[in-house]
Amino acid sequence: MTLLASMGVVIIAGILLCGGWEDFVGPWLSTQKEKYKKLTVVRQRVALLASAKDIQSDLIRMAEQGDTDSSYGLAKILQETTLALLRHPDKVIYAWSDKNRESIDNAEDLFNQFSMEERSRASEETLTNVDGRLSKSKEKAHEKTQDNEYILVNVLVVTNGDLNLRPSDSHEGLKSNLVALGSITPDDLVALEIIWQPEDEYDVLSKEELLSLYPDLNVLG
Repeated sequence: MTLLASMGVVIIAGILLCGGWEDFVGPWLSTQKEKYKKLTVVRQRVALLASAKDIQSDLIRMAEQGDTDSSYGLAKILQETTLALLRHPDKVIYAWSDKNRESIDNAEDLFNQFSMEERSRASEETLTNVDGRLSKSKEKAHEKTQDNEYILVNVLVVTNGDLNLRPSDSHEGLKSNLVALGSITPDDLVALEIIWQPEDEYDVLSKEELLSLYPDLNVLG
């Protein structure tokens, strides 16, 4: 069995304002139609050296204890995640980002598409906290090799505002993007999903596995 086949991902996710996307969009459209005609959908990937072990511990804690059923809870999770990534600039080696401005209907479809793409990169989801519902699967033994090197964190965001994001091809660009994402207010945050792998804080991805799963990653200069 390969390492990849035994790995799982962890999901922290929520679509805000309790009733989900539809309940949010209806009243929002009636009051904000002219002000907000489009939503911004962002994907931010960050790959860190395996020595940044406390990242996995912090994310697992947020998955187990975070409030994913309120706008303030999700905004806090987003802020804590970006701060955790900003604390390890010397251990971040790769990154990639993507931003799309879409109509409300298209934004929902794109967010769901991105979510499925990211979640499909691992064989199972071992820990999830979605809209306040926590679920764990049984832990599995992990094979380890000397080539295991990386942890990959994905941040998927939908927001009312248009973020000024830079290409994630330098440490400066990535820092700017993480600060912008972490500054999104609860009122502007529409949906959030944070996905990372591997789940186990004692496990990592080899460089070969990382670049096979995410060939579009940029080496940060």
